[in-house]
Amino acid sequence: MKRIFKILGILIVLILFVALGLWFYLKSTAPKYKGTIDLADITAPVEVSFDGYGIPHIYAKNAKDAFHALGYVHAQDRLFQMEMIRRLVSGQLSELVGPNALKTDKLFLNLRLRDAAQRAADKWFSNTNDPVVIEANAYLQGINDFIDQGKMPIEFRLLKIPKRHFKPVDIYLTLEYMTLGFTAALKEEPVLTKIYQELGADYIKNWDTGTSNMFQDSVTLSQIEDLSFFAPMEALEEMAMPLWEGSNGWVLSPKRSKSGKVLFANDTHIGFSQPSVWYEAHMEYPGFSFYGNYLAGVPFPIIGHSREIAYGLTIFPMDNMDLYKEKINPENPLQVWENDHWATIKTVQEIINIKGDDGIYQDTFWVNITRHGPIIKEANDYVANEVKVPVSLKWGALEFETRFLHCSRNFTHATTMEEAKTVASELDILGLNVLYGDATGNIAKWSTGKIPIRPAHVNSKLILDGASGKDEWLGYYDFSKNPKVENPEIGFVASSNEAPPVINGTFITGYYPAEGRKPRLLKRLAEKEKWSLEAFKTIQLDNQSDVHKSIAQAIIKAVPEKEDNVILKILKDWDGSYQLEDAAPTVFTKLAFEIMETSMIDELGQASFDALSGVYLFKNNYQWMIPDAQSPWWDDVRTKDIKESQKDIFAQAIDRTEKELKTQFGDNPRDWKWRKVHQVTHIHPIGRKPSMAKYFNVGPFPIAGSNGTLNKLGFTPNSTGKYEVLNGPALRILLDFADVEHSESINPTGQSGNVFSPHYQDQAQKYVDGVYRKQLMNPIEIRANGSKLTIK
Repeated sequence: MKRIFKILGILIVLILFVALGLWFYLKSTAPKYKGTIDLADITAPVEVSFDGYGIPHIYAKNAKDAFHALGYVHAQDRLFQMEMIRRLVSGQLSELVGPNALKTDKLFLNLRLRDAAQRAADKWFSNTNDPVVIEANAYLQGINDFIDQGKMPIEFRLLKIPKRHFKPVDIYLTLEYMTLGFTAALKEEPVLTKIYQELGADYIKNWDTGTSNMFQDSVTLSQIEDLSFFAPMEALEEMAMPLWEGSNGWVLSPKRSKSGKVLFANDTHIGFSQPSVWYEAHMEYPGFSFYGNYLAGVPFPIIGHSREIAYGLTIFPMDNMDLYKEKINPENPLQVWENDHWATIKTVQEIINIKGDDGIYQDTFWVNITRHGPIIKEANDYVANEVKVPVSLKWGALEFETRFLHCSRNFTHATTMEEAKTVASELDILGLNVLYGDATGNIAKWSTGKIPIRPAHVNSKLILDGASGKDEWLGYYDFSKNPKVENPEIGFVASSNEAPPVINGTFITGYYPAEGRKPRLLKRLAEKEKWSLEAFKTIQLDNQSDVHKSIAQAIIKAVPEKEDNVILKILKDWDGSYQLEDAAPTVFTKLAFEIMETSMIDELGQASFDALSGVYLFKNNYQWMIPDAQSPWWDDVRTKDIKESQKDIFAQAIDRTEKELKTQFGDNPRDWKWRKVHQVTHIHPIGRKPSMAKYFNVGPFPIAGSNGTLNKLGFTPNSTGKYEVLNGPALRILLDFADVEHSESINPTGQSGNVFSPHYQDQAQKYVDGVYRKQLMNPIEIRANGSKLTIK
């Protein structure tokens, strides 16, 4: 027995020793926030002071050293995120995760974003004397120094990711990745085309489609039954990679500010993930001081402020993408008709490395490219095998060697409104509203990006004729034609992704997520003559939808005979607020979806309805369709001898809503709380595996807000009664130029993407609770409460 106990004791000690060793190893992979790091080519010691939230404040003697240090500290917090983005956009995920990612890789190779990134890198990085190139290369050297010298994040060991240096093209891959949030055309155009051609214009004549609402003949598409065949959004969601979904921003002039200085607010709406999208850093070197929000792998901030200016962004979702039906030569499948002749298609062979049980194997993939761009049906097996319509993609993002990197750097050096406007005029590959304010009292909003000029007859929301030449773009508008507002008399500029006004008789077609956010924002800003940052918080955290309130009242008015029903009783006095303890949000969300599904399923079928319910077009048109008693959607085409009315559909949906909510939560409406159905989990790519979820994911958290509220916590409407929050404010920034060193912000999870960092999720609960923290720029405050890392 003594021998047995002795052996057991030794085994326990060994197990503890191994466990302790593993623990220390894992902790050693955490970012280093204090001490000294020696790097080659640093010309003078760089001080990096990390504040209480792990945000680096970089103090250097020159720009090159500052960006070298930024690259290193950015990599130690976000290297896995950088790696995933470049592999995703390059079509190289299968090499890591196996054949499950093959469809995603084919999709991104088909979109040709990697080609666009490479062209931009080749063009702009050839000038080695350009400050953009010098600073970007220093940043890349910092990333690569971490790869060579630092402890790689645990994800690299779990997925067996080989070390690979970052190059200039990888910066542009991230910038091209941004454009994927502006690809609504890939989902909405097939939907609208199908409805228009199969049902007729009456079914969408009152919809807000982001056009001047002209619906004339377009090409006929046969056999398109699966409307989800263009699916970059689904591929990104599967990989827990976020897309830009919308945004709010507003800037008040000194006359509308209690402090007498410009007030600035911005919250970018992006898909939730872990790590979060934005990385914050504050940089100081002689002649330069800037606090910015960075994307993974990009050396210059996309949003930020100096002591002189501040700028933020919202989506300007103008339509710079069209789908074209190509006419294939029946005698030569590698030719398409162009105006008056057969033209040869360009073919590109792509070889995809795939991780298998016995090592890496390869798959060959061909991309066909017409004058418009890639034929994109190859990205999906259903389309390739069943849909006999070759559709090509023309996309502004693929046509430029983008200047976006230069713009992001030049914004940080702008000191006046005119300088910032010049930078904004060069933004090209995507539509952005730049919100601007400065210390001298100027405010502005510039809608940027290259806007296509189309023939007058073209409705870009339908799939176009790619053969005749009649539907071709005529060029791009000059920036002078873009919408812009500077120092308006009203004393503020604001954006919530709304459609711009008609300019010179031209409506700028786009995918504007109306949802009532802009009218609500204007209503809130009219409540006070003068504002403070503290009052601004009530706007950013506003959970009320006036549009949803009006829809609820329209439903109640349409069915007076149902006034005693529990569903309508709950909605009767509802003000449109989406608060956690209330039942009305749960009831309205369920009822509105039941109405839309009941009215549309007979015309569209389940698959097409599911595709429609996943796009903004669906959510935008609640407010136009549900109150419209004359809509043709109300009639159930399956009941040949009966013509259903709006009232009939409402009654069916009300009864079904009551039954399903009682099944889900019980008979007591007090149990139908919004907190039970509206929750957010920030999902890490590895956290997709259930066994890893509790280690890598952050959440779930019940959270207030909804689609269409200023505090936009968005989800896909569905019949399950559970509304997983997929997107929302990826940051909330508030700034008063009276105290620029103490602007405020919050991150949805934390600054670090390293699971062993104390800053992996230290902001998550604060975010849910609507709490803010300071964006510090005062060195005395920063050094007093932070930790110091010296890079030399």
